[in-house]
Amino acid sequence: MNIEPKDELLYGQACGLWGSDAQLLMLVEECAELQQALLHLRRHRVDVKTVAGELADVLIMVEQVTCILWAHNAVDSAKAAKLQRLRERVAAAQSKRDTGATEVDL
Repeated sequence: MNIEPKDELLYGQACGLWGSDAQLLMLVEECAELQQALLHLRRHRVDVKTVAGELADVLIMVEQVTCILWAHNAVDSAKAAKLQRLRERVAAAQSKRDTGATEVDL
């Protein structure tokens, strides 16, 4: 995971002030707020700008937790594997769609 050095320094300062446990819990809280914003978006109770703000909060906390856990390389490896799996699933679904096959046929 490529995190800007100035951001990594800031994340270290935040962790120093509030502790790693608090920052881990903050990620959980921010994920819950994003979940709620997405549900509200479906019902037209919030706009995309609100969701974008929640996404930004989650991304910041994900970067902080990555730094706390020293998991930069592990996150990169896991992300690459999951993107490959997604590519395979998309290709398989497109192939099914193009051939007219249904899940029952397979």
